[in-house]
Amino acid sequence: MTTTQRQQFFTDGYVSLHPELPAALHARIRERLAFVLKQEFNPGNNILPAVPELQQVLDSPELVAALTEVLGEGYVLHPHRFCHNNEPAQQTDDGLKAGAGTHAYIGWHQDSHSPLARPRHHACRYAMVLYYPQDTPKELGPTQLIPGTQFHRTLTEADYARGFQAAGPAGTCTLVHFDIAHGGSLNLTDQTRYMVKLVFVRTQEPESFDLPTQPAPEPSEIPSLIAALNGPHPARLQAIYALAAAGEPAVAPLCDALASRTESGWHEGAVVMDDTAYALAALGTPALPGLLALLESPSEWVQMNAIFALGEQGRKARAAAPALLEKLSHPSHAIVRTALDALGQVGAEEAALLPELRRLLLTDNAVWQEPLYRTWTGENQVRVNAIMALLKLGWHSDAVIDLVIAALNDPCGYVGGFGLEILERSGKPEALRTALHYLKAHRWDNTLGKGVRTY
Repeated sequence: MTTTQRQQFFTDGYVSLHPELPAALHARIRERLAFVLKQEFNPGNNILPAVPELQQVLDSPELVAALTEVLGEGYVLHPHRFCHNNEPAQQTDDGLKAGAGTHAYIGWHQDSHSPLARPRHHACRYAMVLYYPQDTPKELGPTQLIPGTQFHRTLTEADYARGFQAAGPAGTCTLVHFDIAHGGSLNLTDQTRYMVKLVFVRTQEPESFDLPTQPAPEPSEIPSLIAALNGPHPARLQAIYALAAAGEPAVAPLCDALASRTESGWHEGAVVMDDTAYALAALGTPALPGLLALLESPSEWVQMNAIFALGEQGRKARAAAPALLEKLSHPSHAIVRTALDALGQVGAEEAALLPELRRLLLTDNAVWQEPLYRTWTGENQVRVNAIMALLKLGWHSDAVIDLVIAALNDPCGYVGGFGLEILERSGKPEALRTALHYLKAHRWDNTLGKGVRTY
């Protein structure tokens, strides 16, 4: 990206890209999307094999370069992807409403993760590409964005007033921070608008992240800054990063504030962690002793925030790995999930972590079987986090490959999706043969179609 584009992405949370691809490709993709969604059904995560021409967009040099810049080398396409069709608006007694059959949310929201919840990251660990296969002027109901809201705890009327329609010609790829506020707008034409959302994940830890900065405050200002946490934006964001800039003097007050939190913020949607956790994460290694002590808190919410803050420090918090490893035996799947993410980011010894990952991936846990959201269970998400931790750790020993192969046909397809990435990246002949065998069974023949030919 250009310097201006890079600054726009890390400040405003989005940038529009226009890969140099043939107009005929976008027309073909739109045609295929129309057939699949109108004549068959919305295939959700299976939109890529249903319309494989989309891969040419993903492989475009402009998109690859931009994704590499914001997510680092080795980023991966998440198994979750979706085509949002926006049908012509209909007049009702209550005014204009989205047309029947629309798979787009007309209104503002911040996405949650799939299949279940994960914490929101200020650091760019997830990004999305919103792709239009057709010219999308404002009248066609493009996606709306609110710049800068990737760091917001809640959305306000003032935020809504800053929203705009991200219109663009066919082939536009809007690269956004995963947590930016967005939503559909009403389609005022007689044509369907298609937008394909694709999610991407960082797999390698950088030396540092592009994050907001504030001047270091005077020690006397620390109490008032802590009082501003979890409050209205932008004061809370300024307080988070001013406290991070304060360094050692802010550690004990922040840890004390986090230890006092009594109300859990965990739910199976989009989880915003306590602002003290974001500050302690950005503060870095001086916060390590305090965060390790908080892992012993009687409050699960406090523990989760401490785990999250350690994970956000990446490899700089490698010394926390043994303590995080102990959390994998916790009875709460939410704590186990958070610890798995953190271990994938801080790193660990393979000999110590791999047996725990094997247990979590291959052993059923009767306590975590309750359907939570879209019928996914806590155990489903534990296994997704476990396989993603393996992917981020970059291990390719024979024992790791054997484990991935054993987990490939997990009832949750996200596990197999990330497992394939590990097998491919290993480069080992047996791993590649297994991956190819798996993919042959899961191949989708997009030349067939309802009402045309089925064999």
